[in-house]
Amino acid sequence: MSPLRVALETVLEDVAARRDHQARHRRIVAAVILECAQVGYTEAKIVDIATRAKVSTATIYRVYGDRDQLFIAALEMMLTLVVQVWQPKDLPQAPLERLHALLLAHGKSWRDPEWGSIIRMYIFYANSKAPHLLQMGLASQKVDNAYWQSEIDGLEQQGLINGLDRDTRLAIILGAVERRTILARLGFGEQDDHQPDLERVARHSAEAFFQVYGTPLFWLNYAGSLSFKPANGFVAPISPPVAKLQLPSLRLRAYAKRIMEEDIDRMNPQNRKVRIKLAAMLTCLNHGYDNASMAAVAEAAKVSTATLYLDYEDKQTLFLDALMMQARFIVDYHKLIDTSQPHGDTISSLIFSISRVLADPDFLWYHYAVMTSELSAAPDLVDASRETRTHNERFWRELLEQLILAGHLKPHDTLLSMNLLLGATQRGSIQALLLFGPEGAQTEKLADLSVASTAFVLRLFGVEPS
Repeated sequence: MSPLRVALETVLEDVAARRDHQARHRRIVAAVILECAQVGYTEAKIVDIATRAKVSTATIYRVYGDRDQLFIAALEMMLTLVVQVWQPKDLPQAPLERLHALLLAHGKSWRDPEWGSIIRMYIFYANSKAPHLLQMGLASQKVDNAYWQSEIDGLEQQGLINGLDRDTRLAIILGAVERRTILARLGFGEQDDHQPDLERVARHSAEAFFQVYGTPLFWLNYAGSLSFKPANGFVAPISPPVAKLQLPSLRLRAYAKRIMEEDIDRMNPQNRKVRIKLAAMLTCLNHGYDNASMAAVAEAAKVSTATLYLDYEDKQTLFLDALMMQARFIVDYHKLIDTSQPHGDTISSLIFSISRVLADPDFLWYHYAVMTSELSAAPDLVDASRETRTHNERFWRELLEQLILAGHLKPHDTLLSMNLLLGATQRGSIQALLLFGPEGAQTEKLADLSVASTAFVLRLFGVEPS
């Protein structure tokens, strides 16, 4: 049982007197989270929440007024507790084992089903009916980061790691485990059939962190017990990344414009459906998911609403189909490789370009719709998402293998390299975009992280200078 579920169940077991309003409120909001984790946000019913909390539905409506007020109250409680819940107790004192335990706990928290239900609710309300949750989310993030900063500061004060940019170090080591948890949960939900070995990812990330940032004092005490050995590899200066990849929203708009301007046979059901799906996506890009009405989609597709409902019985069915189209809107990364540039510059530019795609503000609707509508449970969408992920990982695996064959990298764990290379920038793009909106994914920060991640991996798996 997850630590978060244990904490919630403990709250429900607190059968305090009915007049204890504070205890009753805690039981109700704990019941909200557990119900959402079990049946999904959209299917969570007030009557079932009341039963789980051992109160009447009348009590819930009297205290909270309506469903929205109830769910916002649940978020306000959970966002203040979740950071404390995942932090493990009785941490090892040895620096490497301590960092490993922390990373493992952090990854498990993101994979936690109860935490996933909280994220879904948070995205829905923070981006629509309760903007003040944004500030609460930022405050929670600050508490989380402060905890990690204090741990790293402690290692630095002991003389075990070098005093470098703390934000960069956080992004790299946390990003590796988050990439194996956040992306899986957000993209595929509970149906993900590629569950990561968090123990392995956390262990490798901790070892890699100390290998790159560890001081002679650390290596004197710990190097003999590690699977990695201290690297003395040569790292050439890395140029600032150049974004060569066009944002998918721009590519989509160009494609849609061409299709919409074509004089096609509108009576052909296949052609008509393509136009309608594109119209649905463009309406979301222009007006947001909540405001993308069926009437607006019909107008953009130049069909009647009657025709629209002939193809799609409701809004959810339409946007599921549109989401599947977006999931298959795959980018061809190969055209971004510039063989005339040093490999460090090429990798850095690749990471930056892909991160900008993930942080494309116009596609916030895509993640938002998947999360809030529980559409990640749709098998077709899951398959499309896996197809995209498989394509991406195949590209990176082949690229890293080419660098090994060319002598630019030592033979190494390819999956670990991908996690460390991509994790930091994806932490600065997907997570920030989903939780804090477009302003959370700053292009300048992504550029810095791309350079830092590339330098980190080149140093970790570098070759000896010739």
